[in-house]
Amino acid sequence: MFAHVKRSTPLLLLLYVLVFAGYVYWSKAYFFENLQYTYDLLNSVQISTSLVQERPIFHYPNAGAASYTHNYVLLLALGPLVQRYGAYALFATLSLFILLSGVAAVRLICEEPQERKQFRLGVVVALMFFGPMAYWIYDDSPNGFNIEILYLPLALLFAVA
Repeated sequence: MFAHVKRSTPLLLLLYVLVFAGYVYWSKAYFFENLQYTYDLLNSVQISTSLVQERPIFHYPNAGAASYTHNYVLLLALGPLVQRYGAYALFATLSLFILLSGVAAVRLICEEPQERKQFRLGVVVALMFFGPMAYWIYDDSPNGFNIEILYLPLALLFAVA
């Protein structure tokens, strides 16, 4: 009776993840354009372009050298994209990481569960990474962007791999 629901479940979950990732990008761009974010987003842009612009590594104008303890190394890898597209490249990277981790989570959930416990665990993981609390973390208001918000979807990718 519900065979069609089982086949459509992965597609519905993927559609939800796609909409969620798109909404995260749209809302971050909207808040950025309407001046809702403060200095952390601007610092992330400055730090990521420090190598591309041949400034000292991890440098941003309002404080000098950034701390190495925040794992800003990933920002340097985004430098060329940020140089070209500005803060929108950071938002797009976050949305891409959310999308990739969402696809990985859907694969985990939709694999034939050996027992119901695995399926329930998959649903809980999906809600943690793609629910209202996750959006609150990804929004990072009023800061706008910190490299640490990329670690949540990246951790899911590593866990599922």
